[in-house]
Amino acid sequence: EVSEIAGGFIHGNDGSDEIVIVHSQGHCLRLPEPDEIDPRYEKWNLADLPIHFSDSMLKEIDPFAAKRYGAIKAYLHRADFIINAGDAGREGELIQRWILKKSGVRKNVYRLWSSSLTKAAIRKAYNNLLGGSEEEKRMLDDLYDAGSARAIMDKFTGYNYSRLISLTKTDGVTVNYGRCKSPLTHAIIERDEEIESFVKRPYSFIRVHMDHEG
Repeated sequence: EVSEIAGGFIHGNDGSDEIVIVHSQGHCLRLPEPDEIDPRYEKWNLADLPIHFSDSMLKEIDPFAAKRYGAIKAYLHRADFIINAGDAGREGELIQRWILKKSGVRKNVYRLWSSSLTKAAIRKAYNNLLGGSEEEKRMLDDLYDAGSARAIMDKFTGYNYSRLISLTKTDGVTVNYGRCKSPLTHAIIERDEEIESFVKRPYSFIRVHMDHEG
């Protein structure tokens, strides 16, 4: 018997075990803002750079996410057996691991790994859960570490470079620097400048006829 319960979660019973399927609907936690790490960072000051980040102070993204996280946390602490069935990939691992990390759950967590959402694929993944061996745990830990490093470096680069450039290069104008946004913006500007300053020049080309028999 399966039914929907508060929070849009799914409750079921296979005859002997109670099963609850919870979901975060994507990211519900984030890294802290600089002033959440230390109130003095609210004011931009060159002497405070670099501001360091870690995922030891995770925050809920918004009130809706906070409510959802609270419900998930309650079920995690009630559970005897936890299966992480997040998206099969670095970001999926990060989203669910952050929830487990912030909730403080100290239980064995197994991983359902499936890129397909067909019933057959999910059933196969359910019958072959990862996390039982040290090698599988290490592989999943490496995936989480990669996702966490990406998120932390995005934040570290964005806030530190934004403050550094704004305080030293722009005569008081605030700029936002991002790991992806800024190089892409630079490439677009560079290309626009090439087009505007383009000068026609003579060119040559070679035409070659090939005989496949000789």
